[in-house]
Amino acid sequence: KQWYQRRVRGEMDLKNNNVNVPQTITEKPPKPYLLLDVRDSDAFDQCHIIGAVNFPSAMLSRAQNYFTKTVLEYVNKEGKIIILYDEDERIAHACSTTMIERGVDNLFMLSGGMKVLYSKFPTGIIRGPLPKLCLVDNEGKVSKAKVKAQQGVQPASVHPMGNEFTEDDLDHLQDTLDSLLESMAPPTRVGGMSRAQSNMSQRSATSACPWK
Repeated sequence: KQWYQRRVRGEMDLKNNNVNVPQTITEKPPKPYLLLDVRDSDAFDQCHIIGAVNFPSAMLSRAQNYFTKTVLEYVNKEGKIIILYDEDERIAHACSTTMIERGVDNLFMLSGGMKVLYSKFPTGIIRGPLPKLCLVDNEGKVSKAKVKAQQGVQPASVHPMGNEFTEDDLDHLQDTLDSLLESMAPPTRVGGMSRAQSNMSQRSATSACPWK
């Protein structure tokens, strides 16, 4: 009732051209996507993509109630998509197959997982100390420079901004994206979110997965 009264007063003030409109309780609009981290909770608490929600792959082994309320709010809803990711697609690949078998049609997967994402966007999008797999160079060796850069990085679960982007994060993302777009010849896409049905790795292109 009090919220309604404040809102009504605000509307009345607007009609009277009064700039001193009382603050009202507002909520963030729902995102058109749900980014699901399918690793276990310990790995998620250490490091994850900003804005992601933890959905351990073990949830899908249940006979029933395998989707959380949050997931159900996005399953096959118009104008919404679900994106799965892990470190390198190994877990997300199996999860995608299972979710498609259970009727999820609006499913996408992050190509290459966090490893590829980090190679494209080293700052501004992943929070927390990176898993070892993301620190491996092209020769399969752990990069000393990457390891050094991770020293002193706080776990994502204790970051003061929680699971929200900071202004610095957004600035880093914008700068990186601008650089990538300048060096990219259309219609090439930056390695990132891709339709699970059409942009899968060649190693499994011949398998009978309906979501490829």
